[in-house]
Amino acid sequence: MIKEINIKSILLLLRRYFLENVYREIMFWSVIALLFTVLDQRDFVIMIMYIGSLVFSNHLYKELWNGHIGTHFLMIPATHLDKLITAIILNTVYYFIMMIISYVIGNLLIIFIYHTLLQIPIPVNWDLFIASYTYFDNGIMQVSQSNEFWRIFGTFATIQAFIMLGSLYFNRSYTLKTFFSLMTLFLVLLAIQIVFFKTIWDVKHISNAIYPVFIMINDSTIPLAITNSINIASYFLLPFLWVVCYYRLTERQS
Repeated sequence: MIKEINIKSILLLLRRYFLENVYREIMFWSVIALLFTVLDQRDFVIMIMYIGSLVFSNHLYKELWNGHIGTHFLMIPATHLDKLITAIILNTVYYFIMMIISYVIGNLLIIFIYHTLLQIPIPVNWDLFIASYTYFDNGIMQVSQSNEFWRIFGTFATIQAFIMLGSLYFNRSYTLKTFFSLMTLFLVLLAIQIVFFKTIWDVKHISNAIYPVFIMINDSTIPLAITNSINIASYFLLPFLWVVCYYRLTERQS
């Protein structure tokens, strides 16, 4: 598979994408930056990131996977692996970086408009990757903060991989079909998980049970080997999805 990677073809695909969509990209990210001047709270920013990724990915996959729409990509001598790597670069790395840049520009616009022009000292939120937790220590409430950059990026990249896989398996309305497929899978895994842990180890508290793949067991009755196995498996989920996407792409365009 490594021998099939052609850096020149990937660069040509990226160059072709930006040449064909330069004005669309400028408009898209301008709208995102303006949205962040109004919806700058952490939860709203993450919500916009995921909703915007659906719009961005939908257009990208139509050009890369659909030969009738993306005829200009067919003229580039690229393998299926080159196309897949290009899609990952655009829908995960490029999109995430541009989202951060738009977030920063949105906050700078808030500072310029409200603090400089209007002289209104409204708070500016720079806590996109900072999560705050409250806990009690000897009856006193304490607040701790943690950097969640890699957790947010990892979750985003995994969801993007699921959406990309859905775009390869479903021809129409792939976003909804992928969502319902994942919900069905999660519910089945959740049911198996609850029965498994309740019957064998009599677990009373299972945190994050809605997401069985990323489950974190805090109950002391669960063997450490089980928790470590689940955590290790979660790190292999993203590359596994990319491999499945590759083989599905070869089947679809063979």
